Amino acid sequence: MTPQFRLVGSITMIVLAVAASDVYGCSCMSSGPPCQAYFQVDAVFIGTVESIAVRKTTLDATPDTLFDRRVVHVAVDRIGRGVQGPTVDLWTGMGGGDCGFDFRVGSRYVIYAWRRADGALSTGICSRTRLESEAADDLAYLASVPRSASGARLSGTIKHWEHDYATDKTIEYGGVADVQVVVRSPGGVFSGITDEQGRYAIAGLPVGSYDVEVLPPWGYSTSYLHAKFDIKDPRACRVEGFSLHNAGRVTGTIVDASGNAVAGLHVEIAPEHALEQPLHFWSVPAGPVKTDAFGRFEITDIPPGRFVVGIGLTAVLNQPVMYARTLYPVVEAGAGSAADLGTLTLPVPLRKYDLQGTAVDAGGAPVAGASIVVFGSRFQQLTMVVKTGADGTFTVSVFEGQPIRVRGFINVSTNPLRQASGEQALTVSAPPEPIRLVLLVRQPPP
Repeated sequence: MTPQFRLVGSITMIVLAVAASDVYGCSCMSSGPPCQAYFQVDAVFIGTVESIAVRKTTLDATPDTLFDRRVVHVAVDRIGRGVQGPTVDLWTGMGGGDCGFDFRVGSRYVIYAWRRADGALSTGICSRTRLESEAADDLAYLASVPRSASGARLSGTIKHWEHDYATDKTIEYGGVADVQVVVRSPGGVFSGITDEQGRYAIAGLPVGSYDVEVLPPWGYSTSYLHAKFDIKDPRACRVEGFSLHNAGRVTGTIVDASGNAVAGLHVEIAPEHALEQPLHFWSVPAGPVKTDAFGRFEITDIPPGRFVVGIGLTAVLNQPVMYARTLYPVVEAGAGSAADLGTLTLPVPLRKYDLQGTAVDAGGAPVAGASIVVFGSRFQQLTMVVKTGADGTFTVSVFEGQPIRVRGFINVSTNPLRQASGEQALTVSAPPEPIRLVLLVRQPPP
């Protein structure tokens, strides 16, 4: 994706109104070059800001709630498309998380916006809206929009990136040649091949909905190599870039101390030097990697490097059965590598106990309704939150040999509202004795 920049400064504005929902909150995606953004919008014009006011309004996503929004009154200097008349009232957010654009009175801009359900125009920082002095490409395209075309054009660059977990640095190796890009739509299938710099271009695409798929060379991951988009005008362009990553694969089988397959067990992989920081990207969208009914597992899309595979690298919330950390030997992953790690035999499960306790205040009185949660190492949450009873008592599940911290907290009716909290650390080595958790209101520093 192309990084989004919020541009501020001088004076002139082209406005492109994007066909999108006016929603509260801001999650920017690339609007692409002018030839892409121009045909994704409802209106295009150049204008000068004459005044800015704050008004209450509803949003398309929340029609029953009023929000503060800015109304920007713009004098239209030049029309590209989608507006009529000498002036336009343009809605935008207040700034920050609502994507509001920082318009200034007296300045002229190139703006990309969208049309709301009520017909009003709206824009924000996620569009190509920008000052005229920062909009050379937009101005050039607006002056040369073709009257007709035989089809739209899709282009982009496919690059090879890797993250080196030994140094925690990302390395770009540049464009990848001879990668096939396939574009499918109800109107047909189109194809292109990248050049020596990893660039591809496919022309002559008719109006319609498209699904792009990159077919990587051997040894690369196939994840995140799809895109969907619409072509709304045969004069439009579309830019889609992709990243390739080398990928390895490991398989194995996990059995218990009696040699029986263990199903549904969470299997993790971590860099050799950072066992507490397992990788997660390969499990999307299927979720965490788990053993099947035969105790088998497969982890794919592993980047190059040295890794450790096993169980117990990190804690699992409300785990019914827990084993001590058990690992395979270090495995080396590389481009297209595949390794069967064999069978990993687990020790007997850790004993599970019910830890009972009582939450009390500074004077020793029981605290009812306090929240109790158990954490492991590195602040990993081990249990769901439980509430203390009327007598301040609670029960949580713990495992033998597991270092834990039992934390309690409750909001206290003071002015201003404060929180009382307390924590106790312990390692369970036998049926645990009941604990007493004192919840204190922390005083601010003098």
